[in-house]
Amino acid sequence: MTVVDLINLEKYPILELDAPIAKTLVAQCSHELSKTGKCSLKQFLKPEIAARLAAEVKPALQDAYVQVMQHNVYFKKDDETLPENHPARHPITTSQNALAYDRVPADAGIRAIYNWKPLRDFIAQVVGLDTLYLHEDSMAPLNIMMLKDGDQLGWHYDRADFVTTLLLQAPETGGRFEYIPHLRSADDENYAGLSELLADAHPEKISLASEAGTLTLFQGIFSPHRVTQVSGATPRITSVLSYTKQPGVVFSESARKQFYGRAN
Repeated sequence: MTVVDLINLEKYPILELDAPIAKTLVAQCSHELSKTGKCSLKQFLKPEIAARLAAEVKPALQDAYVQVMQHNVYFKKDDETLPENHPARHPITTSQNALAYDRVPADAGIRAIYNWKPLRDFIAQVVGLDTLYLHEDSMAPLNIMMLKDGDQLGWHYDRADFVTTLLLQAPETGGRFEYIPHLRSADDENYAGLSELLADAHPEKISLASEAGTLTLFQGIFSPHRVTQVSGATPRITSVLSYTKQPGVVFSESARKQFYGRAN
């Protein structure tokens, strides 16, 4: 099977981006992304394809790097010059399992999807760029993230301008994606709003159930987000597709050790 056999091109006709129907889709996605910080394309994969792609990577996930960490929303070193109750110092827990690109099976369908240029061109147009490039790091281009029973991804901001995910398997219970659209801006950290969020009292919190086969573009650099704790025997399995604005991007050894537990 080729990539065109995996993606629901009837619903999302991204092969010919100059066609009117594709231009309408791009415009709709761009508008939603700008307005809410997120654009989700449900049933992006054809029926049963998500389960097939999940099955292809599950054996490799047995060797995924187990990340259990305490952090703040910025994933930065604690600033002891701030008051102890400052929201930037609020302790947050994340526990997940990360499979790096170099350990994703070479014949896995999700690899083919990541490397498929029509998808990259579509995403570039949605985010307003002329070109996107494949990440050239040995580990970072495509990651498979698994949340098992008791795991969660704590509140945080992303460092990248946008993130692309494709959900391969939804959990039995929990694993909801929650976020606050545009809580901060380039000029205002909005610590008052962040305090409300961390107290689970922010009125604008959006909570979404997981649905396998959904492609999501998300601007998490200004919108804090989390994945709630997963319960049950069925883990939440997500692929994270990383594209770059410039060619030749690679991680430092310290970044690889932080995210994957090894430098090479």
